[in-house]
Amino acid sequence: MQDCRAIAESHVASWQQAYRDLLPPAYLDSLLVAEREARWRTILESGSARVLVAREVGRPDGVQGFVSFGSSRDAGAPVDRAEITALYVTPAAWSRGVGRELWRAAAVALEAEGYLTVSLWVLAGNTRATRFYEKAGFTADPGSCTKVELGGVTLDKVRYLGRVSALRIGVLASHEGTTLQAVIDAIAERRLPAALSVVISNNRQAGALRRAGAGGIPLAHLSGVTHPDPDALDSALLEALVGARTELVLLAGYRKKVGPSVLARFSGRIVNTHPALLPRFGGQGMYGARVHEAVLAAGERETGVSIHLVEAGYDTGRVLAQCRVPVLPDDSAATLAARVQARERNLLVETLAAFANGAIGPVASRPPR
Repeated sequence: MQDCRAIAESHVASWQQAYRDLLPPAYLDSLLVAEREARWRTILESGSARVLVAREVGRPDGVQGFVSFGSSRDAGAPVDRAEITALYVTPAAWSRGVGRELWRAAAVALEAEGYLTVSLWVLAGNTRATRFYEKAGFTADPGSCTKVELGGVTLDKVRYLGRVSALRIGVLASHEGTTLQAVIDAIAERRLPAALSVVISNNRQAGALRRAGAGGIPLAHLSGVTHPDPDALDSALLEALVGARTELVLLAGYRKKVGPSVLARFSGRIVNTHPALLPRFGGQGMYGARVHEAVLAAGERETGVSIHLVEAGYDTGRVLAQCRVPVLPDDSAATLAARVQARERNLLVETLAAFANGAIGPVASRPPR
């Protein structure tokens, strides 16, 4: 493949341009085209299905760029995270959008193999690369920064994390499913970059199951009726969530305590809403109208909504987001609930979107398939 030499020359020139203000000229001048050529030739001629090559139209050997990927080599990484092992596009092809086309093709190939997330390493100071990955939806993992020495200069190397498919949310619901509907609508309106992997209810007649069926969402009824033993029910819920490749679990009016197996597998990835400003008016037995009645009985002038992570205790998990709602002088529990619920749905969608975009919680902690 004659273009390996041209690609190698282009890559060395790009490195020299990108790092001329960060690395010693002598080191940049020492970069050997021959070494790069050998590497690119090995990748391009490997015949691997995990190498995607962009070629010029009408020129089978006219390589404009390529991307290769494999399973993540990071210790402790989930099995559904891939790693971009090499990505290069010639400057001329880059300006024509070949980099974007390659990444889109790679995302399709990664998803077909069952990957949900992807990582790559970028040297600090390579502004063109960081701008490209950020536009592609990647976010820097703040805990990943490491040092690398090049030419006697120490540079930061940062891991960037991205998604190749929408965040898969599994929903547990017990009743009508109005919160579920708010999530369905947000996804349909493209306000939430996510997909519902499964809806599970402990109530065979739940409106949430009807809404899921109407939307073509996988659904299941799992309860004490189907599984009288609590441990068996816990295992069945876990199997259903994992089988649907769920990444995040949402409790949408779910009136059962989550079992230890589900809690352990999805630690830090189970979200609940609460119709008050936690830690106030929280705890066992505090849900629905009971919360609003307690707020009014206490003479509070404001209440609100809390979105929090779920732990073994009632309402003890980390609060992710809150918003305040005024209590009006003539409020009843019903009128107060209506205003709180309207705010709750908006805040929930915003919080789920933050999860999907990586603003809350590192992608690395998402559970494996």
